[in-house]
Amino acid sequence: MSLGSWRVALRLARRDALRARGRSLLVIAMVALPVAGVSAADIVARSSAPTVAQREDRALGGAQASIAPVTPGRPLAQTPDDTTSGDLSDGAASPAPAPTAGPASVPTDPVALLRSVLPAGARLIPHDSTARQATTASGQDTVTLEGLPLGDPVSRGITTLVRGRVPGAADETVATSAFLRDSGLSVGSVTRLLAPGGASGTGAQGGSGGTPLRIVGEVEYPGDLRRSALVVSPSAFAALSVASGTEGAPDVDTVYLVTLPGGAPFTWAEVMRANRAGFTVNSRAVQLSPPPDSEVPFYRATPRGDFVTTGGGAATTAELVVAMALAEIVLLAGPAFAVGARRSRRQLGLLAAAGGSRAHVRRVVLAGGAVLGAVGAVTGLLVATVAVALARGPIEEHTGARFVGIVLRPLDLAGIVLIGLATGLLAAMAPAIQAGRQAVVAALTGQTGTRPPAVWITVVGALAATGGVVLALLSSARLDASDGIAAGSVVAELGLVLCTPFLVGQFGRIGRWLPPGPRLALRDATRHRGRTAPAVSAVMAAVAGAVAMLVYATSLDAQARSDYTPSMPRGGVELLDPDSQDFGTLARQAAAVEGAIPGLGTRAQERRLGFGADCGQRATARLQQCGNVELTVPPAQRCPTGGAAATDPRCRPVRMSRAGRPLVEGDAATLRAFTGSRDPAAVRALAEGRVVVTDPRLLDHGQVTLSVTLMPLVGATGQDVVPDAKEVRLPGVAVRVPVDGVQAVVPDAAVRSAGLTAYPLGFAWLPDHVPSAAERQRAAAGVGHFTQSASLTVERGFQPQYSALVLGLLGSATLVAVAAAGIATGLAAADAQGDLATLAAVGAAPSLRRRLSGFQCAVIAAMGALLGLTGIVPAAAVWQNRATVTSSEGGVLMGSGGLPVPPDASGPLAVPWMPLALLVIGLPLLAWVSAALVTRSRTVLVRRTD
Repeated sequence: MSLGSWRVALRLARRDALRARGRSLLVIAMVALPVAGVSAADIVARSSAPTVAQREDRALGGAQASIAPVTPGRPLAQTPDDTTSGDLSDGAASPAPAPTAGPASVPTDPVALLRSVLPAGARLIPHDSTARQATTASGQDTVTLEGLPLGDPVSRGITTLVRGRVPGAADETVATSAFLRDSGLSVGSVTRLLAPGGASGTGAQGGSGGTPLRIVGEVEYPGDLRRSALVVSPSAFAALSVASGTEGAPDVDTVYLVTLPGGAPFTWAEVMRANRAGFTVNSRAVQLSPPPDSEVPFYRATPRGDFVTTGGGAATTAELVVAMALAEIVLLAGPAFAVGARRSRRQLGLLAAAGGSRAHVRRVVLAGGAVLGAVGAVTGLLVATVAVALARGPIEEHTGARFVGIVLRPLDLAGIVLIGLATGLLAAMAPAIQAGRQAVVAALTGQTGTRPPAVWITVVGALAATGGVVLALLSSARLDASDGIAAGSVVAELGLVLCTPFLVGQFGRIGRWLPPGPRLALRDATRHRGRTAPAVSAVMAAVAGAVAMLVYATSLDAQARSDYTPSMPRGGVELLDPDSQDFGTLARQAAAVEGAIPGLGTRAQERRLGFGADCGQRATARLQQCGNVELTVPPAQRCPTGGAAATDPRCRPVRMSRAGRPLVEGDAATLRAFTGSRDPAAVRALAEGRVVVTDPRLLDHGQVTLSVTLMPLVGATGQDVVPDAKEVRLPGVAVRVPVDGVQAVVPDAAVRSAGLTAYPLGFAWLPDHVPSAAERQRAAAGVGHFTQSASLTVERGFQPQYSALVLGLLGSATLVAVAAAGIATGLAAADAQGDLATLAAVGAAPSLRRRLSGFQCAVIAAMGALLGLTGIVPAAAVWQNRATVTSSEGGVLMGSGGLPVPPDASGPLAVPWMPLALLVIGLPLLAWVSAALVTRSRTVLVRRTD
């Protein structure tokens, strides 16, 4: 095989590609489509994953380290990446020798203690943050108030100024883009920072309450675009904290940025010195050059192997999709080269008649694969780069972080281009072999023939498909099963590819019952299986990959929906103010909520149960004065331990989101607000003074048991006090409720008969609609007129987390499958010019060409979509593997009141039947319409020799 012969073959391939531009563009598109997808994924992954140095720039800005107090004065140890730390005050694994200074010399002030362990000349810049209420265009909302010197070079990189300027006065602030978007404010607006406790005046923007702050700029945190924050200078933050009385409060988080003289690095020895004083450190120098594990005290106490985790199911499924996408190049481009070889059979016959060997003929066809494969791979790379650059903004908003730039890794992209080139050659391999085997006379006269696929190919394919499914399902029982699942899924798909010619023939049997147009299209697909089978396989690969991700994402969504525990029925509104002294104050707050949210409906009272005559007089002492009242499961209804627990009905888990207050005092309105129940039996029971429970296991012969624990006030001696405990039994009834918002509602009559006390806690409503964000902000502002200690929540129900992913998968599967079917249809039209000319010669209507192309495309899409449903198999294997990894070991976990809580395990596989039905039915329809619209009706008559 001389180099000159390859040069001639490449020249012939280039000339043939230019002569048949339409077919060449189809092949280039088939190669470029998967290459563009894989390249775009690589570019996005590399661009959104900052290096260690870039990550530290976003975390530290111009500082050398950041230090956070954890347990000042108590030694601890940390990992070099500052992701995990442990308390070592017991000396079990002392990170280093004890400090030379004795306990009496340790400063009590955390800042003074920190300065004592820092190198000389170190500069500390506090980065404070706390949650506060701020007014919005509609009312008020929760925002993070941060203190950071934005004008200091040390903050450069932590935030990015989008527009405006940095604050220059104590009454100025900059807001993040997320806050401006959610609040409806803009640069130049005034927001009022409300006091964390007590009244705040009007609470509405423009009112007199709170501290006014003018927004002079818009900033964003490059690594967290969703952060809703107001950023002021450290001195302004301190002044606001003093004014509100929150300075030094536990809700103020402080991280100190540290700069060293001359930009000296913060070494690992200095990190351990800070650890001995109870501080954790994120050091730029340590992150860039971590110490060996032998020098990390934390790893001596906790082996590093304990932190190794297995890969997630989503990653495994994504690998399958990428493998299927690369297989599509071969499956789609194969028939294109076969069509090209048939269209060029006269030229290839002349080459053979002039003395060319079979190797020369094969080399010409392979050269076409190399030329078109290389052009397609490079085109796909260029398309991916341009697409990512144009879609950069939406991608960053979706991921919540800015790119570090459009990162192009030459080795990654060169590998992808080489894979595209190699798969182009593989796609041309079979047509090249067929072209080399054709007889010279048959090639020169244009004679063609078809023969059914060999039986042994179908048998091998069926065995491979069955073996792949078995391998994938058996591998799912192992903890690390990604390789086995991927191998089994790929083998199963390749087996189906081998079976596709036989299946295409079986599909052709239904043509006798179809109208002429679909019958002709199905007959053409069956006669040219060498062209149809790879196209159907390509559509199958695209649909199977999308189905696998779709089923897995839907199962995750169903599991999250099952685990979600609403505190109220959807749309429920709850106002809580544990510091209120009476219902009069709460009633005024409730009236403000009702004025801001129309259609709230009946107001339901919510009271907390306590014990003692002084209960509720002073909110700060309620735990000691009111004690604690809890439900108790009767001994006969408690879940046993042992092997029978899995099948015992008493061990059925209950999901209770209101673990802090599983029972409340109220009436029928309270029951409806928290459970959505209108059960007449429950309403009647509450009117009769009986307790209503939502779980029958809480009843014992019609009685409910309440455990009352009273903690007396600790005397001046400071000695331990034994709490006083007793049980109270009350008549009760169990009802079924739509939502387990509470475990029990106790009527006022039962509270009085038991000698208990009910003190104000809040109000609840169940409106006829879900309040909007603007309505909630207006209501929060109305409540803020009286106090900032109250909380207002709206139960919005379960919010799907994978809807965007599901829609994206459906869209990508539809795009790839329609493109595959359309490309195959274009090849069929190019290969069937003689048939179309014959139809036109016998008087067929010009529109027949359009209808026939539409039905050809629909037939290929329908067969591929039906076979693509086999993507459920790898999804089931990955989901089963997730269940194996997350299965809980040990006994039954008990929650509030002694009722079992759900274990951490995966639920059953959820199959999205409706989206799959739309895919199987809608995809052929879309393919039919698309092909019919882009196909011209006019038929060009050709000579038989063409």
